[in-house]
Order: sequence, then structure tokens, then C-alpha cells
Amino acid sequence: MKKITVLVLTLFIAFNSYAQSRGMKEVAETNLGNKVNIGKQYALFIAIDTYREWTPLNKPVSDAKEIRDILKTDYFIDEVFELYNGQATKQNIMKTFTDLQNKLGVHDSLFIYYAGHGYLDKNSEQGFWIPVDGGSDISRQDNWLPNSQIRGYISRFKTIHVFLVSDSCFSGDLLLASRSAAPQIDNEYLRKAYTFTSRQVMTSGASEAVPDQSEFSAAFINTLRKNTDPLLCPSDIFPDLRRSVRKTMPMFGPLADARHQDGAEFIFFRKKLEKIDEYVIVPSNERPPSAVYGIDPNSIITPPPTSVTNNNSVKPSRTVIGQGSLKLENVISYAKMKNSALTSLDESIINQYFALSGSINVDLPIAQMLYYTDFFKRIDRVQTCNYGGLSNNPEKNFYGDFKGNVTLGIKAHIQHLKAYAHEPLGMNEAVVDPIFDIAYKRGVKGITFEQVYGIWSVEPAYGEKIDNILRELLRSY
Repeated sequence: MKKITVLVLTLFIAFNSYAQSRGMKEVAETNLGNKVNIGKQYALFIAIDTYREWTPLNKPVSDAKEIRDILKTDYFIDEVFELYNGQATKQNIMKTFTDLQNKLGVHDSLFIYYAGHGYLDKNSEQGFWIPVDGGSDISRQDNWLPNSQIRGYISRFKTIHVFLVSDSCFSGDLLLASRSAAPQIDNEYLRKAYTFTSRQVMTSGASEAVPDQSEFSAAFINTLRKNTDPLLCPSDIFPDLRRSVRKTMPMFGPLADARHQDGAEFIFFRKKLEKIDEYVIVPSNERPPSAVYGIDPNSIITPPPTSVTNNNSVKPSRTVIGQGSLKLENVISYAKMKNSALTSLDESIINQYFALSGSINVDLPIAQMLYYTDFFKRIDRVQTCNYGGLSNNPEKNFYGDFKGNVTLGIKAHIQHLKAYAHEPLGMNEAVVDPIFDIAYKRGVKGITFEQVYGIWSVEPAYGEKIDNILRELLRSY
């Protein structure tokens, strides 16, 4: 049995790898021509929050993991290497670079992201990355990693493309000074640029200290997320960062002394966006009765009693059907705290959730919506109005897109929760949730947040992420 399981897993991994390779090749050939040589896409993340001797930093690891997740979900990435906190010693970083020199092939591409402390030795004008075991004595510089050594490792990669993003202090001296004009980015430019050897670097600041709360990483994340073009190169990314970052001066250019050829570009290949051809709304008089869904009346769960604390104050309800605890003004304030660019349209969406939730405990869909849209920073998801991440239903020509209809998207989200809670819709209420039938089959009375988490998403720790948002919302009162 064990051998069969291993064989099935091996075949599954091989199939996924083949499907990924074929998908990226299709995107590349469609946009760059069929003569382009496409190798594997690798990513290396080095991020440190907690140091042995240096002051802790805020969010480098979570930023790195967020970028990793976006690349794995929305772009073609074959393999990821990660060194976080205690793993990111000088020895491990050096070993990882050496291993990659041996692993990467000529046509492969490597994206490197570093977030952590940096230091500039003013006596030698040498910049450094500070690994987790880096000493704090600036005269000894124990276990510091000089920028010249980083350049040396990258220059010796056999791979044709390397793109380094360094979110740390004093990282500007990694770049080769350049005054060339910004190129006109189109497929013709990229077709030629991808044939040359690229060694590009983007930094959060020049030779200066950068803030602990990184504007740079937030802007980089937002650019990756909102992009809908099949090809995204560093020359496309940088203008967005330069407009978004106010507290420092981001820099971009070739990596100094690293074999970069003029006009060369690294490219992120984006996975295809699904399109919706037609959205079918099922009139209420055509809905089958609940008996059709095969619900066993004996399996219906009775709602649990409301939890009460020792001081007799009622805790927020944890059942899907029930009275919520959130208030509109607090949710908007919290969303603005998480996203300073929140628009009036975003606020109106939050308002509609409160207006349309009906018998549903509004706390749950609000938290799901804020998580799925990343507080309205995920432009691609906001535009589809699929605020709850509802799955595809090819039978109804639904591929995750409500075509900009805000009210339809919110109603579908609310109805999906009603289906899981076995809550009947109003007499004149049309079914707009494209997977209502599927959810209704699993619906039970009195279903709790925890039960919904288990069937709503296969994403690891999905429920914990939703609960974290709810806890922060309630603490913001």
C-alpha cells in the first residue's frame, strides 16, 4: 500500500510539473515567439525578523512569504528555496548560493529576494547584508556578508537571468551606475531582451537607512498582484515602486560587475487569467426544493448555546447564522489602517456587506472579503467582484468573475454561506451563487465558523488567518 501511495504521489508531482512547464511554454511562445529558449524558474527567499545581536525587524519574513505565495499562485515558478530567521546564517546563505551555482542550467531564471538588516562601512564604502548570526561589533564585522561577495556569487551563475530584490539598508552600492533611458516595454522589446544575459537588481534605497515598516515591499507586492499582463519584467515593475515609495529612494539597474548585457531583461511569466463567457442567474421559482439536495433531517445540527464569559458579557457569535459584532465605521477604519489607499468605492463595498448580509453573521463574510482581497490591495480580485473566492463552475460558465457587478458578487458570497448553513432564501430571491447547489448539499443548521473553514478552502491555516482578522477588528474598537 505504501509503495502504491508513493507511486501515485510521484506521478501526481510529475504531472503537475509537466502541466506547469507546458503552460509557461505556451505563454512564452505566444508572446515571445517559438524560438525562445525557456528553462526552469527558481526563486530564493532570505528574510530575517529576529536577530541574535541586532534589533528585530517588522515583517521581513511575512513579506517574503507573501511574495512567494503570489508567485506560486499567479506566476510560473518551478522551485522555491527559503531561508528564514534562524536558517539564514552566513554559512547557509553561502552554501545555498553555491548549491544554486551547481543546480541552475543555462536557460533557467532565478529570482532572489532579501529582506533584513544592511550596513555600510563608511571607511571602505563597502555595503553588507547582515545574516541572522551577524555580530553587532562594527569593527569586527563577524559573519557579515559583503555586497562584493554577493555580486561574485551571482556573476558565476550559469543561468541566463537573475533578478535580485534587496529590501535592506545601504543596498544601493550593489548597482552599476546607469543613466540609460527607460525602454518602451512591448513584446518586441522583450523578445530581444530575453535572449541576452540579465543580472538586474532593485533596492529599497540608495546608500541610506530604510524604514523598518517597508513601503518598498508593500509596493512590490501590490505590483505583482495587480499585474494582468502575461509578461512582467523589472523595467515594468520599477516605475510603480518609484511612484509608491515616499520615504526612501528605490533604485534599479544592472548588478555591478556581474556580466549583465545591455538591453537584457528577466521576465516573470503570469499564468492565464480565467474568463467568464456568460453568467446564469437561476430564478427562484426554478430552484429545486431542499429535499433534492439529499439532506438527512437527522443530521441537522442544533445551534450551540452562546458562550458567556465569567463577567457575564456575551462573546461574539461563532455561528454562521446569527447577530454579528462588527460595526461599519470600525471595519472601514481598520481597512484604512491596513490600506492607506482605500477608495470610496472600497468603503461602499463594505457598506453593502452590512446591508445585504441578512440572517448571516456579517463578521464572517467581512473577514473573508478583507482577507481574500488583502484589504482591497488585490486589484485583480477586486475587479472580478468575487470577494469570497468562490470556485469555478463550468456548468454555469462561471470562472471566478462577476464582471464588475459588485452587488452580484456580494450576494453570491452571502448565499454561499446560507447554503452551508442550510438557510432558505427569500421567496422572491434569485440564486446568484454559481455553486449554490454544491454547497447546499453539505449544508447543516447551526454550522459554526470552524466548520465552514474546513470546507471553504484547502489553503493551510485558512481559518486561523480569518480569525486573526476578526481578532484585530474587535481589538480596534
